[in-house]
Amino acid sequence: MFEPSQRLRLTVLVSVYRDRDVTRRDWVGIARDIKAFLSQEGKGKGMEHVVGGGGAGDVAVEIIDPRFDQCPCLLPCAMSDPISRVWPKLGPAIVDNIDTTGVLTVGCYRVATSDKRSNPRKCPVTVIFGVDYWVDRDWKKVRDAVVRKLDSAGLSTVGVLVRVD
Repeated sequence: MFEPSQRLRLTVLVSVYRDRDVTRRDWVGIARDIKAFLSQEGKGKGMEHVVGGGGAGDVAVEIIDPRFDQCPCLLPCAMSDPISRVWPKLGPAIVDNIDTTGVLTVGCYRVATSDKRSNPRKCPVTVIFGVDYWVDRDWKKVRDAVVRKLDSAGLSTVGVLVRVD
């Protein structure tokens, strides 16, 4: 995720279709493994000039589903979704727990790409923040705070999407 307050660094972008279990959050671990591999493999192979010295240094690894750039289709959550029973209290608790500067909308939906609309149960339940394009802030902090809140509520399978509107 771009963080305007951070210095520029080499970024490796890995494009992966997530057709299997989209609720797993092990992508961060995979990104860390790739970073460690690049750092180790770069040592002594001409990558010492890259920021950070030995190896690939201060390289960032981002993993993205190529469908991310498509306009998402927002589908309602089912009453059988675990978040449905707690959203009336959890939604306001999330909003009360964050700085809402620049937040235009907050909702919970199943997010579909055009190829998945026919089967909503295969679409991940996601808390979506629509944010103001003109507000310059670190949205990663908001996302991380919401992930922690969801995890503490036993909803680790619910995704979080911060989307500039």
